[in-house]
Amino acid sequence: MTKTDNIFARIAEGILLCIIAYFYTVTGNIMLLALISNVIIGTVAYRKHVFAVILESVLVLGALVFASMQNMYVDLFSVLIDFLNLLAIGITAGYVLKYNKSFFTAVSAVSFAQLFVTILALLYVKRGGNDIFEMYVGAPIDMYSDAFMRAFSQSGVYSKENAEVFSNILDMVYTVIKMFMPSIIIISSVITAFFTFTVTKKTIEFSVKQKLSVMPFSHIRLGKKTSLALTVLILLLFIMQRSMFSDALSNILVLMLFAHFVCGVSVIDFYFAKTRLNWLIRLIIYAVVLMFACMSAPFLLPGLVIVGMLDSRYDIRKIGQDIKPENEEDDGE
Repeated sequence: MTKTDNIFARIAEGILLCIIAYFYTVTGNIMLLALISNVIIGTVAYRKHVFAVILESVLVLGALVFASMQNMYVDLFSVLIDFLNLLAIGITAGYVLKYNKSFFTAVSAVSFAQLFVTILALLYVKRGGNDIFEMYVGAPIDMYSDAFMRAFSQSGVYSKENAEVFSNILDMVYTVIKMFMPSIIIISSVITAFFTFTVTKKTIEFSVKQKLSVMPFSHIRLGKKTSLALTVLILLLFIMQRSMFSDALSNILVLMLFAHFVCGVSVIDFYFAKTRLNWLIRLIIYAVVLMFACMSAPFLLPGLVIVGMLDSRYDIRKIGQDIKPENEEDDGE
């Protein structure tokens, strides 16, 4: 690429990011636009000089301020959150892919960045006088429960006893979600960050026309002590009485179960990748199977946790520490 082409490409990237930032502010397509913006800036961070990242970040900030000025009032806190939501994950992903070869470190970095942005967004909601739990959990549950009760009352099988049972189940759901809210926020941040990281990585590979030397997902593995710690934590919670401390341990347990679940999926992907199916096709298959498991075969979920625990103890895949980078893996990508 000539110097002139490089300049025009940089200008085009800056204009595109400004347009995305503007529509991000004035429309409701937040998640899609944030994903596109993070992927673009992540590619820029990987391929170009830091000054290019700074320049395009300043352009995005200017576009956000300009869009906010249309309301005759600029909320700087809101602008900061939008700015980080559009760029933070992508910049983090671009630089960890450029300077780091550890999959765990890379995903941890983007997850912390996403969690930081999520916490800021929740603080903004709280600053506005809104109840976070009621806004994001209570209101949707109430909406669907009201619709269910209306349909239930018209079905001909409605009774006071059934309504009380449904109300008790609903109260239990409220209590459980509220207790596990911290771990739910962390897990959702990790999933969002991982998806953005994966799309950014694939876009960079397409751009540079070569595989990046980063450990593949199919080689994720926890240490031996983690499965032992998980077992001890489960036994400890069985004998503890309900308290704030036990609630905190319960959230830690959920996070550890999620980590072992991910490792269980990694074990499956290790063998499934040998079919040479494209990574996107495998991802779609996993999503469909997990949806089916959640609705019709919930026993599959703890089964994957057990697979992850067994792999951490016995190294089912026999990979140990001898992990090949992804550009040497024959994984069908």
